[in-house]
Amino acid sequence: MAQPSSTFNTSTPSFPIINEIVDPTPRPMPNKNITLEGKYIRLKPFNLKEDIEELYEISHGTEEKESIWRYLFTGKSFPSLDAFSNYFEEREKKQGLIFFTVIDKQSNRKIGSVSYLNIVPNFGCLELGSIWYCVEFHRTYANTESCFLLMYYVFNKLNYRRVEWKCNAKNERSANAAKKLGFTFEGTFRKHMILWNGESRDSLYFSLLDDEWKEDRMDKLMKRLDYTQEDIDRLEKSLE
Repeated sequence: MAQPSSTFNTSTPSFPIINEIVDPTPRPMPNKNITLEGKYIRLKPFNLKEDIEELYEISHGTEEKESIWRYLFTGKSFPSLDAFSNYFEEREKKQGLIFFTVIDKQSNRKIGSVSYLNIVPNFGCLELGSIWYCVEFHRTYANTESCFLLMYYVFNKLNYRRVEWKCNAKNERSANAAKKLGFTFEGTFRKHMILWNGESRDSLYFSLLDDEWKEDRMDKLMKRLDYTQEDIDRLEKSLE
């Protein structure tokens, strides 16, 4: 199996079996029209007509820009704006997938896209995925706060039980990002997908649970982002 990093431990972890009776009431679907207002980042509902050209421009045109697509499911950049637009249009039609456009508040620029997917309200779980940012915002606050906003909403307001993260087993950056966000590695799905070029993909699976979030994950992310009560109040107001 391809290892994402010599320092990333992909040995299968062991978890205790938990026997508990939980509230079976389905959780609400996330509101696809909501805007999540953070300290540095704003997540607004994706709008094809308003957003697609700028998102295409920041992710195409040079080898460096297009490198962001290497480990996403497409595995490659798009040959034209129309192809890029068609991809988002088809993905938007898929049930259980909600896109947000990522806006850097200081520059007021659109810098990437994130989404909820594989949403299962009956079980109170969903996945964070289709996450990408233009290269100049790699290793900045962008991913940390975008994911914090997404998780704050579903854990604190919708009472979801579980948030998932998966990535190509070769994608060291994504695997390490999940760990830094507080996700727990659960194991490897072998021969999980066949990519556009016929390559067989193994996937690494991670999760973050509601009790872990409340115990310390939320506070740790708030500390990394230098959040104050004023920042939380702003976020809460955007969720009203």
